[in-house]
Amino acid sequence: MIGHDSGKRGAWYEEGYVVLQLLRLLNGELRSVTWEVAHEDGERIDCLLEDDHGFIAVQCKTRSTGSWTLRRLEAEGVLRHAADRLEGRDDLRFRFVSDAPVPELKRPCQEAQSTDDAERWWANLPENAKGTLQRSWLVSEGARGIVRAHQLAARIEVELLHEKGLDQHVDSLAGALSPEPRRVVNLLRRLARDSLTRRLREPEVRRRLEREGVRLHPRPADPAVYDRLKSLREGFLLRVENTRGPFPMLERQETENVVERIVTGEPTRILVHGPAGCGKSEVIAAVLHRLDDEGVPVLVLTPDVEPAENGLGDDPVAALARYAAGGTAVLVIDQYDQVLLAGQETQRLLRRCHEWIRRAKELEISIVIGVRTAESKADTQLKGLLGDRVHEVFIQDLEEAEAAAIMAKKGIAFSGLEAPLRRLLLRPLPLRLALDLHERGGSLTGLGSLVSLVDRWWNNIAADLSPIEPDRASKALDGLLRRMEHDGIMSV
Repeated sequence: MIGHDSGKRGAWYEEGYVVLQLLRLLNGELRSVTWEVAHEDGERIDCLLEDDHGFIAVQCKTRSTGSWTLRRLEAEGVLRHAADRLEGRDDLRFRFVSDAPVPELKRPCQEAQSTDDAERWWANLPENAKGTLQRSWLVSEGARGIVRAHQLAARIEVELLHEKGLDQHVDSLAGALSPEPRRVVNLLRRLARDSLTRRLREPEVRRRLEREGVRLHPRPADPAVYDRLKSLREGFLLRVENTRGPFPMLERQETENVVERIVTGEPTRILVHGPAGCGKSEVIAAVLHRLDDEGVPVLVLTPDVEPAENGLGDDPVAALARYAAGGTAVLVIDQYDQVLLAGQETQRLLRRCHEWIRRAKELEISIVIGVRTAESKADTQLKGLLGDRVHEVFIQDLEEAEAAAIMAKKGIAFSGLEAPLRRLLLRPLPLRLALDLHERGGSLTGLGSLVSLVDRWWNNIAADLSPIEPDRASKALDGLLRRMEHDGIMSV
């Protein structure tokens, strides 16, 4: 049923999302926007977007507390709705937009988009997820059903967009498009309400605004900046995830400290440092996730990537500043350690990094750099370039309260463990191993060293590693870990 009640929270959120899409339409990122589309089965599509790759059917849903689970999405009819929309439309994708996380749907869909091996993708799904998807998508058992489920998942996108982040996106883009951003937003809200079910294209929207006397800036020279920023950010996150492997990400207090400094104050410079393996990159990755939730644009640059390859021209920091349109923005310099170990290339790459830092300071963009403590001291110019406003975040072993809180979320009483094990679990790698062992059904009792922890963890996963010989691998691991423990290396 077509209709709109702007007094409801969910309807107001949906309207804000449509306004953002109309701004993207004006910015040249979309070809058309339609708010509320009647489907042939009587159900409506909240929003239908058209871009260069086809159409996107959008469903917006708010949630007061917690994350969305697959069972809740099934109960709300979201999964069946997605399958019905995608059936018979090869040019259509489905996007679920919410202010609450959707991890149980997002991960399977992302994995389906990254592989063509449907059977392997299906085999890696949890059993409860398989059952939910089979019921909701009417997927039969067997190879044909698995292929169909994979095809559906590969065409589903999940977008986490908090209300505050939505408002910031709207304000930032409206400010980039017009010197009267508030007026533009209010007029677009009115236009959206007056145009339910109508397909809006850029020329009509511009004419409507111009008739109201609204001044619009020329379209930005490079409307693909958003896509490039997203690609560079996701590349960094993927590198961190691949390095971490199958182990869970740890929630560190340092993440909150960095995010708070960025979003609540003036442009800042943050040096995240510590010994090897302490979790610097993981903290920065968590910061990027949080900034994405807050709607803060981030540029991740890697020094050994030539300017022509980053897609943002010779002055990528200036491209970020133009995109942010006066709002908060962050430059992250990745792999700074490698620059200082690059031999003959070190000085050339350092000059590149230093120029990025100078430009970010000139353009009042926050800076985040992750580097080992030893290497940060080797670059004698770094702290001078960052200046007096630099904030140092030293990443080291976790506090007991921090480790206890992480384990409590998994139902483990940290205080009930033996003292040697508690001390060991303050180090990031053993803590990740312990959490993964617990999730696999293993016990933490009786563990007192890194060797026994990894041995127990290895025994829990050995059955899943049929391509290698478990006995030989166990001996190799045992020898390696005993040397690590002897040398005092408890994290890598």
